[in-house]
Amino acid sequence: GELSYTEYSNLQDAFDEATNGDRLELVANAPLYYPVTNDKTVTLDMNGYTISTNKPITNTGNITIKNTSDKVSEIKTSSAMTLITNAGIIEFDKINLRNTSTSYYVLRSTGEAKLTELRVNSVYGINSTNKLTINNSDISASRTAIESSGELTINEGTYSGGSYSIYSDTSRNVNVKNATLSGTFYNSGYNRTNVETTIINGELQNRYSTLTVTDCTMNRDVSNTAGNVTINVSRINDSIQNSGTMKILESTVNGQSNDGISNSGNLTIKDSTVNLKSTYYTYNYTFTAVSNSGTLTLDNTEYNYNKEDSYSHVVNSISTTGTLNIINGSKVVATNITGVNGTVRAIYAS
Repeated sequence: GELSYTEYSNLQDAFDEATNGDRLELVANAPLYYPVTNDKTVTLDMNGYTISTNKPITNTGNITIKNTSDKVSEIKTSSAMTLITNAGIIEFDKINLRNTSTSYYVLRSTGEAKLTELRVNSVYGINSTNKLTINNSDISASRTAIESSGELTINEGTYSGGSYSIYSDTSRNVNVKNATLSGTFYNSGYNRTNVETTIINGELQNRYSTLTVTDCTMNRDVSNTAGNVTINVSRINDSIQNSGTMKILESTVNGQSNDGISNSGNLTIKDSTVNLKSTYYTYNYTFTAVSNSGTLTLDNTEYNYNKEDSYSHVVNSISTTGTLNIINGSKVVATNITGVNGTVRAIYAS
C-alpha cells in the first residue's frame, strides 16, 4: 500500500496519534517545553536533529530511538530532572544523551533497555533495575557512569565515572567484555559476574559475589570481601586484598604499595609471577609486602620482592600468622622473609 505522511509541530501529538509499528522522523530540531510520554510500539528516527527539553520524557511502550543520519543526534537538558524514564522497552542506536548540570541520571530504567553506540555526557549516567544491555558505547559521568541492580551485559565501549564506572548490586548475572573502565568497578549482591578482555583503570571491588576475570588488565587495587574470585591469564598492577576465596591463575601481579598482598581468607596463586617492590623514602619504615592471616598458597609461582631505596627499613617480604604453602617448585626471591609463624609446607626459596 501507499505510505502516508503526517506532519506534527508537537512531538506528544505524534506519539498520541501513532499506531503500533509507526515510524516517526524529526525534520527539524525540537525544543520541548512539555513532558512527553510514549505507550506505543514505535520508532523515532532523530535524523541528525536535537531534542532540547526542560521536561521529562517517559516510555511505557516499546520505543526505538535511532539516528540514520551522518550528523549527531542528541537529547539534552540542563534541568534538575531525570531526562528519560523507561518502564517498558527502550532501544537507543547512535544517540547522544547529555545533562552535565544536575545530579540526575540521564536514563532511569525499570524495564528493558538496549543501548548501542550511545554517547553520554552527564553527572550520573544510566540507572537500571531490570535488564540493561550496552554495546560499543561511550558513557562518561563525573560521578557514576552505570548503576545497576538488575541484569547487566556490556560488550565493547568506554565507561568512565569520577566515582564509579560500574556500580552493580544485584543477584542477577553481570557480563562485561572487551570494554575499558575508568573509575571503580563495584560488584556486590551474590551474583555471578564474568569480565573478559577488559581494561580496568579503577579499583575492582567484589563483595559476596562469584566473579571470574579472564584476560584483563587491572591497574588499581583488587579487593574481595567474602566473595569467590577467579582471575585467569590477567595482569594486576596494584595491590590485592582478600577476605574471601580467591584464585589467581597464569597471571602477573605487579605491586608497589604497603601490603601489596593482604590475605585473611583463602588465596591461591598458581602458575603465576608476583613482583612486589617498596619505593618508600621514609627512614625506619616497616614494610610488609605480603601479609597473611588466612591460608596463602603459592603453587608453581615465582614471587620476587625488590627493595628499591637505600634506607634501612624493616622489611617483611612475607609476614604470616596463618597458613603459608609454597609448593610445586615455587620460588621466593626476596630481601627478607620474617614472621613465618604459621604452618609452612614445602618451602623452596632462593
